[in-house]
Amino acid sequence: MHRYGPSGPARILALHGLTGHGQRWQQLSGLLPEFGLAAPDLIGHGRSSWAAPWTIDANIAALAALLDGQADTPVLVVGHSFGAGLAMQLAAARPNQVAGAETSAGVTVREMLNDDHGCRGLHQRGGGAGPGNHPAAAPGPAPPVTSG
Repeated sequence: MHRYGPSGPARILALHGLTGHGQRWQQLSGLLPEFGLAAPDLIGHGRSSWAAPWTIDANIAALAALLDGQADTPVLVVGHSFGAGLAMQLAAARPNQVAGAETSAGVTVREMLNDDHGCRGLHQRGGGAGPGNHPAAAPGPAPPVTSG
């Protein structure tokens, strides 16, 4: 876990993309010194466990445990690429612990689970990123946005 900013509960949970690590968020923390920022190494990245499975569900369970271990204050989840998809999943799974999600270069949950783009198999097998294995935006129309 990479932790930046003042002591106390993290107000921002930052999630990196495939082949990344939590320390990549250090520069952002310098721009927001008044906020505690937690930036874990996702499963199979950095200093985290490299043991399979590297599934979306395993990552969400690990992130939920991280949230359970901190004060009741909701966090803003910031995610890049694969981390953006996890941010959306975490917000859906833990709405009382996630105040909001800010994503960059994100993928939709549908794209993350679509075998045609290699991500589902990648995370079920615990493989690495490579040509055809990155959850890049899928061709075709985006799903409709609904409110409520």
